[in-house]
Amino acid sequence: MRKVIRNTVLGVVLALCSALLLLAPSTSAEAAEPTQDEINAFIASLNPVAPPCDIVYKFSDGETYEVTPAIAMTLMKTNADGSFYIDPTTNYYALDYDKCAAVVGALAIQHSKKSTSNSVDFVTHDGETIHYDGISYSGWTVDTQNETLWLMNAIMTFYNGEHEMTYKMGGYVEVDISDQHAWYYDDNGNVVWDSDVVTGNTSRGNGTTLGYWTITKYMTTNTTLVGENYASPVSYWMPFKGNSEGLHDATWRSSFGGQIYKTSGSHGCVNLPYAKAKSLYSLVHVGTPVIVHQ
Repeated sequence: MRKVIRNTVLGVVLALCSALLLLAPSTSAEAAEPTQDEINAFIASLNPVAPPCDIVYKFSDGETYEVTPAIAMTLMKTNADGSFYIDPTTNYYALDYDKCAAVVGALAIQHSKKSTSNSVDFVTHDGETIHYDGISYSGWTVDTQNETLWLMNAIMTFYNGEHEMTYKMGGYVEVDISDQHAWYYDDNGNVVWDSDVVTGNTSRGNGTTLGYWTITKYMTTNTTLVGENYASPVSYWMPFKGNSEGLHDATWRSSFGGQIYKTSGSHGCVNLPYAKAKSLYSLVHVGTPVIVHQ
């Protein structure tokens, strides 16, 4: 459709240019044909039609937001004098990425996704999907970059229809019992921390509890973990199952990972090297999801 509109406009422009030049006084016997530069200059003086898009965003809170042709025009690049920039390769408007990203960002803030007693599909580090029901989670974030690119493409291809933003989980911790390894993913889904671990001793029935958890209000530093027949001072305590199981430093251990957990594991916690526990503590907060699987 865009190509048809552009070709129609060019046809009209060529006809006008020829007509104007024929009507203009001429010292020669024949009117001169318009040059390409003259045609380009004339095209630049015209405003092409606005993109005939009609994009309706639908949000989980029931609200909607419509991107009309008029709104789309506010997202176009402009020249220093405030006039619309015309891309010389297409003879059409060009979208401003920053303006589009600002709209997407504002919509994401105004309509943040909150799930209450909902479900979460979690994708593990090796690509396995685990489904959790009955999850109350409010850490969803919008994939701003991809959503911005989607909006720009939708406007310039004259999309008419509805669209739901793509949300993703914010920062979270993944603990893989089988691999005896843990990862922390930032809001963009990038691994920014990882470590070998030692989880609960399975031979004594103290295996770390599987499931979807969140860091609890008992998160603290420089405390002593007390249980039946033990009292362990730790510097960084990040509990995820009440105040009974969590991630913490274990300075009494000299090695982590492998098969240690099967016969010499913890009482249920996820043991970490001191330096790893310290850096993880600076990344998580109360409410950060912790997914434990095997």
